[in-house]
Parts: sequence; C-alpha cells; structure tokens
Amino acid sequence: MKALLTQLQYIADSPPTGGGGFHSEAVKTARAALRALRPRFCRWTYDDLYDYFSTSCKHEFSFNEGGLQENNVRFCHHCGKRVKEVKA
Repeated sequence: MKALLTQLQYIADSPPTGGGGFHSEAVKTARAALRALRPRFCRWTYDDLYDYFSTSCKHEFSFNEGGLQENNVRFCHHCGKRVKEVKA
C-alpha cells in the first residue's frame, strides 16, 4: 500500500504533459485516488493507565486538565486532520 501511495504522489506532484510530465488526466486521477485512499481523520485513543492520547499519526498528547471536548480539540496538533476519538 505504501508503494502505491508513493507512486500516486509522484504522479500527482508531476507537471502535466510537456516537460516530461504525465498526461493531465493521469495527474487528476492520481490526485483523486490519493484523496480517496488517505484517511480524513486522525484517530486519538485514550490510554487510562498513562493518562495520554495516542494518535494514528504516531504521536502522543496529554492535557493538564480535561480531554478533547473540554479543550476544544477539533484538529490534530501534529498532522492537521480532523480528530476522531476512538474508544480503546
């Protein structure tokens, strides 16, 4: 899957035809496929034992008081995607 995403990203980032790039329809299709394949949310899972959230973008985050709702967290501080709390 990672190789596919890398190839799609390469096509999506290349200039359209003329200068060695890909056909404009291939670039549009690659960009659409990337949007469909990439997750739209960053999943935050709370760890009761250590009192922090583990994110799907491979980071950890904790609050001094409260949780996501109490701190008005709507977007991930690391990847910028919308946050979705997942129950462990």
